[in-house]
Amino acid sequence: YFDDTIPFGGVYVDYMNSIVQLSNGDIQNVTYTHTSRASMKQYPSSSFTAAVQDVENGLVDMAVGPFWITGQRLKMTTFTVPLLYDKTVLVIPKPGQKSNLAYETKKVLEPFTYGLWGVVIAVTVAAALLSVWFSDREMVAKSKRAWKKRRAAYFRLILDAILEKGMFFFSAGIEQDTGASLPHKVLMFGFGFFILISVSAYVANLAAFLTRSGLEISYGTMREVIDGNIPICCHSALEEEIRQKWPKANWIFPYDGFNGMFDAYHRGECKVLAIGREDTIMNIDYLKRVCEHDLVYTDVLVHENPIAFPIRPELAAAFSYWMYAAEKTHGVSLESAKQAFIERNEIKTQCEVELSNLNVKEDDDFPRVKPENMILPIMAFVACVFTAVALQLIHEWKRKKGRKSSIGRKSTLDIF
Repeated sequence: YFDDTIPFGGVYVDYMNSIVQLSNGDIQNVTYTHTSRASMKQYPSSSFTAAVQDVENGLVDMAVGPFWITGQRLKMTTFTVPLLYDKTVLVIPKPGQKSNLAYETKKVLEPFTYGLWGVVIAVTVAAALLSVWFSDREMVAKSKRAWKKRRAAYFRLILDAILEKGMFFFSAGIEQDTGASLPHKVLMFGFGFFILISVSAYVANLAAFLTRSGLEISYGTMREVIDGNIPICCHSALEEEIRQKWPKANWIFPYDGFNGMFDAYHRGECKVLAIGREDTIMNIDYLKRVCEHDLVYTDVLVHENPIAFPIRPELAAAFSYWMYAAEKTHGVSLESAKQAFIERNEIKTQCEVELSNLNVKEDDDFPRVKPENMILPIMAFVACVFTAVALQLIHEWKRKKGRKSSIGRKSTLDIF
């Protein structure tokens, strides 16, 4: 039997008592009781829906707790204004740590995005090709070798230049050639500035990426779960809404609410669960079961439901007013009741139940450098390339005209 002499308690009861105290006597004679046996037999899979049935039947004036507003329940009775919106999220097995060689090797490339690495390679190759033109093109062109030999010589010069510019980039510096042509010096000026910014940005992020730990996440999105036909356990009260939103998912709605979901997971009937945070995060018994099964809450949103109190239609407006007035005038809300309840009862979980606290959001914690972040050195290099090309074309035009040019490869002592 149900013993109503035992005091009722919890976050929602504390919040309800605060509303009663602030109502200036408008809300009186509040008596708590259990859900009726008749309603429990009518809705054996959800005690919350059974409590809503009691409100519809006139056995109670309202029900207190984290009640989802669903289509089925709205047909039964009215609700107060929403207290909050409960997010039903994917709950998955706790992922293990990544320790394979491929992951450790990949860390070296992580400070830059793949797009930026492509920019770095393109800039290095462009600097190499232009340096060959600015320094050795005339010598090779005037050679009396056969075309095949000249082509082989060009290929070797280009390969040497690419390796040389690559070494410049890795050593964070460029060659100091005082006898180089003016176009070549302008080119190296832009390339050197690009190297300065690139290496500085890379080194600044590298230590963080090398020392971070990774997690092997099996089910990172709902799409992965659906594509893999992974069975998902969910509360039966959300069956109608959930099936409409995710019709292709392999849903399982066990008997007996959340306890039934954990039992089904234990039996292997489902591999992941869809659980509302508000319903379970403050419930010590449910959190124990999350820890026992080595599960964690993710940020993958499955469904979102408003939470409110089911109440008789003639009382809904007045009680909603006092809820609003309590928050606006006295700062009393469900969130403040939660914080007070946690501090008063020193609620602590046996394990870490949040995936976000297991160092998963690494992209947010360690942002990678993108090409748009390097726009200044890229623009500086491009400007130097255009300037150097223009100077080289002027130099070749003067040589063709038989005029003396001060731009080509000469000693700095006898330019003029």
